[in-house]
Amino acid sequence: MVTGKRAFEGKSTISVASAILEKDPEPISKIQPMSPPALEHAVKTCLAKEPEERWQSAADVARELRWISEIGAQAGIPAPISTHRKKRDRAIWIAVGVAS
Repeated sequence: MVTGKRAFEGKSTISVASAILEKDPEPISKIQPMSPPALEHAVKTCLAKEPEERWQSAADVARELRWISEIGAQAGIPAPISTHRKKRDRAIWIAVGVAS
């Protein structure tokens, strides 16, 4: 998980599904203030309610994440640490799956 917590929470599967449909997740920057704005944009796009607003393929998400990791240091934003990259990538793929 990028933030260390789930994007949508609930006491049951139904309440989580309801939260996914009805609520917007808390912005990453509110939970992790040092996170790159581009990463927040990528995750927000993954979790968009409308399918046409989401990435259209996993390749699109991968391309965006590569771009973020490459330009992070150039933009004055710390590049992701490789030990955290696998966890973050997994969290984003899970988010993509949940949002689909």
